[in-house]
Amino acid sequence: IHHMERKPDFKAQITYFSSYKSGLTSPFSSGFRCVLRFPFVNKDFFCIQNYIDTELVFPGENVTTNISVLDNIKDLYNGLDFELFLNTVKIGEGVITEVYLSST
Repeated sequence: IHHMERKPDFKAQITYFSSYKSGLTSPFSSGFRCVLRFPFVNKDFFCIQNYIDTELVFPGENVTTNISVLDNIKDLYNGLDFELFLNTVKIGEGVITEVYLSST
């Protein structure tokens, strides 16, 4: 599988739920893939997170991250909230703090 470097679509502040709430105990590393859900569309978006100030984030922690969405998505704006899922488990919540200009 060929992995190419994707430009991030936006920067976000994410709060990962505690191990007690999510059931997850292992840290997340930069490059972590999960599913995003936005309130305005009934669709799951796969994404890659690249943490800005750290390489590892533990359940219960907050992190600033660049997020690349692996699908076309429009109507993103600063302050938009979203949920993070791993399989069917909700693992955190986030809010967009900066939308990057895209080529689309």
